Amino acid sequence: MSEEMDIGCETLRIARRQGDCRVLGPGMRAVVWFQGCSRHCPGCIAVEMNRSRGYSVESPASLCEWVLSCEGIEGVTLSGGEPMEQDVDALVRFLSLLRASGRNLGVICFTGYRLEELQASPRASILPFIDILVDGPYVDELNDGMGLRGSSNQRIHFLTPRYRGLEEFFHGASARNVEIALHSENKLVINGIPGRWFASEFVGKLETRGYRISFE
Repeated sequence: MSEEMDIGCETLRIARRQGDCRVLGPGMRAVVWFQGCSRHCPGCIAVEMNRSRGYSVESPASLCEWVLSCEGIEGVTLSGGEPMEQDVDALVRFLSLLRASGRNLGVICFTGYRLEELQASPRASILPFIDILVDGPYVDELNDGMGLRGSSNQRIHFLTPRYRGLEEFFHGASARNVEIALHSENKLVINGIPGRWFASEFVGKLETRGYRISFE
């Protein structure tokens, strides 16, 4: 896939990406965390990532090439940050290239916007490329640890038939898992949707074993 395919397209801001995540949808998935969000939900786990200047700028074609290089994945999960605050044309281009690749990858998207807001805006052009949309702002006091969403006010929309029959996976308590990895420079990376008290409980358990960490 040539970068020339993207002449005239805008770019996408990528805070982080991982090609072998198992906690943000069924099967092994490529996950893209987009940088930037204007909603500022209290208790958001991605606050520092959204503030950071440590992000890459990718063309739709280069991001698609990365996804297609990930072996053994069932699909792609878009998170952030706020995917729907990326350039609309660039995001549509990225998703259309994925679909045209013939890999038949499922697409799950987490957004703080309601489906109705998206349908009434230019972002509606993104929706035909998404199989499941998890929508709505995160509300910290409604984080009940249930299902594949951050708080109980958020809704899970099956926009295509692809994941029908897996409703319990997305709504049930068994879907709440996290992955923890120690990267370079002693940096912990946590993937998934943690429970409301996860950070304090995790830090407390490590401290009882003589380890000290902080979430920054």
